[in-house]
Amino acid sequence: MLVYGGIDFLVYTVLDDLWAYDAIAQSWTQLSPGGTAPTGRYSHAAAWSEAQQKMFISGGVALNGFTATLLGDLFCYDASTNTWSELTALTAPTLDPPSLWGHSMVWLPRSESLLVYGGKPGVGSDDVATSTLYGFTLASHVWEEISYTGTIAASDEHAAVWYEGAYETTGDWAWDGHEAMLLFGGYDTSGSLLGDLTTMWFKPATTTSATSTTSITTATTQTATVIRERDRALVLPRAELLRPPLRGARGLGAAWSALGAEGRAPRRLGQLVHLRR
Repeated sequence: MLVYGGIDFLVYTVLDDLWAYDAIAQSWTQLSPGGTAPTGRYSHAAAWSEAQQKMFISGGVALNGFTATLLGDLFCYDASTNTWSELTALTAPTLDPPSLWGHSMVWLPRSESLLVYGGKPGVGSDDVATSTLYGFTLASHVWEEISYTGTIAASDEHAAVWYEGAYETTGDWAWDGHEAMLLFGGYDTSGSLLGDLTTMWFKPATTTSATSTTSITTATTQTATVIRERDRALVLPRAELLRPPLRGARGLGAAWSALGAEGRAPRRLGQLVHLRR
């Protein structure tokens, strides 16, 4: 598990350190990466690529004294080389990286792309959450704004995961032709907490192959449909979203438990956590 950045409210300082938690050894280690590191920030978004062993960091808020600055950038941490790099446009960009905080970001393994949803586009007291969906294709370093059908609540500080659409039949993996971004909770535009589970389904319009390399962020070849699920678990093939045990966890005998840890753990708010092997 990787933890980057956040804010220490005791001294009102934004952090720029990177920590790794080893679940087997139950110990924390502070990493010292090389390369071009991101500016310290909080309320940023992050996503992890298992195949590439890379973590991506998007946006967030930086502080200079008591002055907050909204960030619009994208950085990559390569765990295999322990280095940071900034992902900038390879050519003149048609769309700059979105400047957001409190947003979510997920990694799409098949298309090697990122999806960014929601968050706030400003740091003023009158700024409200957005319902805009962005896509970033790693191969071309191109950002796009993606249109979708259906209704979804604008939100910030929600949680998001990506469902690859795979399921098992008689020992073989097949593809059901759909992939989905799952969103839960957060705050709506009035500042009220949300209790909705939202599923944004993606189905390529031109292919049904699990090995397709078509970019899921290309709006002309993709369709997305939003389905809202209120206050219940959504069951998918070989996957189930679980409520915490106090509300009755179910499926696969899952339960929440506290993990012990050796070493000093980072203490902060606004941190981003992702798994790695």
